[in-house]
Amino acid sequence: MKLDKKVSAGEVKFVLAERIGSVKWGCRVPLELLDSTLAEAGV
Repeated sequence: MKLDKKVSAGEVKFVLAERIGSVKWGCRVPLELLDSTLAEAGV
C-alpha cells in the first residue's frame, strides 16, 4: 500500500461513503490499522 497512488506524504488516504451520494475524501487511515485489518481479513 505504501507505493499506491492513494499515498501522499507517506499517509494512505481513502474516499469513504457516508451514504448514497455523499462521500468524504482524503480520510487518513493509520498504517497500523490498515495492516491489522488486512491481516485479520487474511489478505
